[in-house]
Amino acid sequence: MGGGLGGGSSDAAALLFVLQKLGVVFSSQEASKMAALVGSDVFFFLSLCGKPCGAALVWGRGELVRPISPRSDLHYVLVFPGVHSSTAEAYAAVDRSAGRPKNECLPLDELESVYRRPVKDWTFTNDFTPVISAKYSKVRQALKDVESSGALFWDMSGSGSTVFGVFESKSQAQDAYGLLSEKWNATLL
Repeated sequence: MGGGLGGGSSDAAALLFVLQKLGVVFSSQEASKMAALVGSDVFFFLSLCGKPCGAALVWGRGELVRPISPRSDLHYVLVFPGVHSSTAEAYAAVDRSAGRPKNECLPLDELESVYRRPVKDWTFTNDFTPVISAKYSKVRQALKDVESSGALFWDMSGSGSTVFGVFESKSQAQDAYGLLSEKWNATLL
């Protein structure tokens, strides 16, 4: 929780999924209402329940989900800098920074196109990264360290505070993991 990886939301989606499997009857509208009460990420995880893995384009408040096929040619290193980032706090911080220029949002079809490009050509941004990294020096340092490790793309996950790097080869990711795990206790390859 507080790492920007959807821990609480995935638990909530799994509970709704299991309840339906156990015979608790509720409509998809009722499931959506329950999901909306818990968190925006719940919709994403509900769309993946029972599937081996997945990726999706998500928009709106999180309730609009279009599954896409995930890439299998990428390797990731995650660093949790030990900072708990409250989702509500992160949204409030982004709202307070409303006077700052916003990142331009690409059309959905173009987002998937960017995802299919070589990682070095990705143009994704996370509006939470500037506000959370400004507040927490550990997040800022983790971003610098992941960048220095040779990642082709790096950012913060969700509303923070986990930082990730993307690599096109397993050996590069393993090398980066070796470097990063010497400094950061919570590192995952």
